[in-house]
Amino acid sequence: MPALGLTWWAYLLYCLIAFGLIWYIRTLVLARIEAKKQLEEERIEKEKIEGINKLKLKFFTNISHDFRTPLTLIVAPLQSVIDAPENSPETKYQLGVIQRNTLTLLELINQLLNFRKIEEGEMKLNISENNMITFIENIKLSFEDLARRKNISFHFTHDVESIHVWFDVLEFKKVIINILSNAFKFTPIGGEIIINLEIPEHNKDSVQVSVRDSGIGIAKEKIKFIFDRYFQLGVTKGKRAGTGLGLSLSKDIIELHKGSIRVLSEEGEGVLFSINLPLGNKHLNIETDSAKDKELQSIDLGLNKDVVISEVIETEEEIEQTVTNNDLPTILLVEDNAELRKFIKSLFDKEFNVLEANNGAAGLDLAQNKSVDLIISDVMMPIMNGIDLCNNIKSNIKTSHIPVMLLTAKASIKAQKEGYSIGADVYIPKPFDAQMLKLQVTNLINLRKSARNKFKNDALLTPTELTNVSLDEEFLKKAFRIVEESMSDNRFNAQEFTEKMGVSRTLLFNKLKALTGQSLTEFIRSVKLKKAAQYLINSKMNVSEIAYDVGFNDLKYFRTNFKKMYNSSPSAYRKAHTKDPL
Repeated sequence: MPALGLTWWAYLLYCLIAFGLIWYIRTLVLARIEAKKQLEEERIEKEKIEGINKLKLKFFTNISHDFRTPLTLIVAPLQSVIDAPENSPETKYQLGVIQRNTLTLLELINQLLNFRKIEEGEMKLNISENNMITFIENIKLSFEDLARRKNISFHFTHDVESIHVWFDVLEFKKVIINILSNAFKFTPIGGEIIINLEIPEHNKDSVQVSVRDSGIGIAKEKIKFIFDRYFQLGVTKGKRAGTGLGLSLSKDIIELHKGSIRVLSEEGEGVLFSINLPLGNKHLNIETDSAKDKELQSIDLGLNKDVVISEVIETEEEIEQTVTNNDLPTILLVEDNAELRKFIKSLFDKEFNVLEANNGAAGLDLAQNKSVDLIISDVMMPIMNGIDLCNNIKSNIKTSHIPVMLLTAKASIKAQKEGYSIGADVYIPKPFDAQMLKLQVTNLINLRKSARNKFKNDALLTPTELTNVSLDEEFLKKAFRIVEESMSDNRFNAQEFTEKMGVSRTLLFNKLKALTGQSLTEFIRSVKLKKAAQYLINSKMNVSEIAYDVGFNDLKYFRTNFKKMYNSSPSAYRKAHTKDPL
């Protein structure tokens, strides 16, 4: 017999093993080829996305450069106009609004240009040796007035009297102002902000500048993202974050100085920013910016401070509510930007009472507790946005009758559909034309008046004719049904009407007043008289029978009220509206 390894089934086993190895090797090779292909595709896709992003950034940067010239031509002459002695205080204020918002736009453009320079490695520092203590004290002086306004304890401590550091004055000023502006923005009234400068014990060849506040702090899970570009904390304790570029650019500027920045914080315990810069200049490539760059940057020198301080002040401004004339319609204006809110108010305060709120939650509270005829609301706001405000207004029987106008920078069709879908009456994109806004407000107010007048004058309006299903119409249908069912009961009054409606007397009164222009008693009497008018046209009952059937015990009282409503006696009304009067 042949050896075991030479039998036919042994050869078959050899073949199977060889086939298995070949299959395994082939699988590995194919998997490696596929993985390599996927990596190559991902690399190409990444390069494509990076290329598109660079093109976008280049496009926006080029546009930003083009913006700077007209903005400069606005800023420069504007100051001369503001300083003109013949300007009234109101004119000076309006010009100041133009100036501050122009500077804000210029600051955003500067951030974008700096971002582009850093991305491309083209950011050059204009390095010089300066006394860091004097430098920080000068910046601190710019915030002293703001500290007084907010009653914030604001101090600068240092363990040396003088220390000279090599840094770019203009760029490093932006860093300190950005950090201080955030500290003031998120520190409550009566809080504390401390700037400290020291030579660290563990590194005598560096200087450390720290800013500590007693503000609302940062959640631990968000700290690692705080220096990422475009990262925003969103709305925190009613404070809305900015563009998400400030801290990122600050970190980039510090790293260009070969320094470092870190942040320590716990939510509700404040924030500590620490900046470390090396001493001396051996670590720096000292270069001087071009004359053109200096000219452009000179615009920024006092810009950041003015812009951020105005932003912090407006977030703290208390709103005083005054209704001066109860005969005028009342507009509720909900807008978190104080200057825009003041401007819109100035458009209407001569013809309307204007209530103000700086966020959706405050606006909702006013709408539920004040008599409001129209709401004008921004969409993007802290605490509660305009979409949620509108949804709450339209879904609450107490406020569902109030027209809502949404003003927003989100002008896309999708955004407008979202606004209309939750019941907004008008959706106006920013920037808006002031006269157009006034016309649309007037039209909505007049439309409400027309609806109330139609209710009063429409003799044939009945519960069964109200077929739509909006909250207001369901409310009116229920009110009609209750009055109609109790019509023959001469003891039926406003108190019983309120109990059957299942709401408070105040809510019922306000709601009927808003929808029909009538009080409870007037509404009940109106429904009864309308029913009587229908009986006069469609039935053969005499006037006395009709009067008693709709709940009037006194025929003379019935005739008087009928004539007051229809300018005609019941008999004359029947004769005018039927071919075969009795």
